[in-house]
Amino acid sequence: MITAQRRRTTREILNPSELLDRVPPFDYGAEKAVVGSLLVDDRHAKEVMAILTPDDFHGLATRTVYECMAELFQKKKPIDVLTVHECLQRSGRLPDSGGYAFFATLVNDTPIAAHARYYAEIVAAKSRTRDVIHLGLDLVRLGYLEMDTPEQLILKAATEIAKLRKRVTR
Repeated sequence: MITAQRRRTTREILNPSELLDRVPPFDYGAEKAVVGSLLVDDRHAKEVMAILTPDDFHGLATRTVYECMAELFQKKKPIDVLTVHECLQRSGRLPDSGGYAFFATLVNDTPIAAHARYYAEIVAAKSRTRDVIHLGLDLVRLGYLEMDTPEQLILKAATEIAKLRKRVTR
């Protein structure tokens, strides 16, 4: 006898304790492709810098490398393996970046440097999704603290969602 299976709701699939144990969304391959693309060809730096900030990177090594790239870009200096390595070494951030070995894999593993904008958009989308998750967790925390009225909580939520919407549409 075949029995009909009940469809599980989103709440049943991902209960709160499961949610807190999950790794937030990110695409390390896209992060590496962005910084690798800029190491290979810094002509894409302007459009990538308009899309991403270092905080958009989830991985420590890619974030650290991108921080130096952003500094070099602001100073109108070339972005390549040597200049980024020197920036990291000078600032004491080389250990966090993975060093030359990591750079070599970035350069060798970069699919197509001309697609840097596309890779940056993937990283940005994952970052915005993490922002939504963090906002949701912050709102849950505020609710459990019970320091505000429901109306104040809703106003705070609306304000923070509006701020997030501005970041998403930048």
